[in-house]
Amino acid sequence: MNGAKNMSVLRQTITLNGSWQIAFDPENIGFEQGWFYPDRFAELPGVEKVEVPSCWETIREDYEGVAWYHKSFEFSEIREDANIRIHFGAVNYIADVWLNDSPVGHHEGGFTPFELDVSDVVREGTNHLIL
Repeated sequence: MNGAKNMSVLRQTITLNGSWQIAFDPENIGFEQGWFYPDRFAELPGVEKVEVPSCWETIREDYEGVAWYHKSFEFSEIREDANIRIHFGAVNYIADVWLNDSPVGHHEGGFTPFELDVSDVVREGTNHLIL
């Protein structure tokens, strides 16, 4: 192998499917009021649960507008050289994404998949993903 190192790639996958929190924002004030901060999101009145993957029409059939999603998840033993990505199977239509108070990406497109590199933001212990 001419001195090439045998490097194995360890791939670990965790699913973020399941129960998320959702806050509907019919007046589109969430960005201005910092709903992307976990502490602020936790104070919002009327936060509901929604299963992901699904769409908010399962709980608000005729709603048209902005909504914010929050998911807490645990991560342990992060290697220093880890490449950590979050994959979204489908989002409609615009998604601004924050992880642990930090903006990590923007996506625009109807129900199209996308990935974000969160290697520099994810931490051991509890993480808060908001979009």
